Amino acid sequence: MTELELRWMAGWLEGEGTFYIGKGGTAAIIQVFSIDLDVLEKAHQIVGGALHYIKPRRHPQGYVSQEGWRLHLESEAAVSLMRQVLPLMGQRRTTQIKAVLRAWENRPNRPVEKLCACGCGRSVFGGPRLIYARKGACAQRALRQRRIA
Repeated sequence: MTELELRWMAGWLEGEGTFYIGKGGTAAIIQVFSIDLDVLEKAHQIVGGALHYIKPRRHPQGYVSQEGWRLHLESEAAVSLMRQVLPLMGQRRTTQIKAVLRAWENRPNRPVEKLCACGCGRSVFGGPRLIYARKGACAQRALRQRRIA
């Protein structure tokens, strides 16, 4: 991303973006809704993410919303973009982004470095599910030792 694109993204996100941590505190999310598809496509080319079509809906208050599109950026990609645009944002958005980044760093599924469960002394890096999802010899040995015990 060029400096010009970064500044364009920061200005656009300042006005239109939403920054939040997902349910369960496990995903940092940036979302932007717009009825201007060309603007969303430009942002999508710069940062990636997912583009979703949002169909018009009838609301309980009686009005029908406009159709539009939503750009959705999640986890590592969202955190990376938040860190890049943070110095360029206003006070309100800076507060929102800092809260999301703080929650991201302290999330319950954060990958951590641990010693291998089999006792071999090897360091393994991963979240709670990643360590044993890998079918390495150490994980298999640890599983067999647990079954024997």
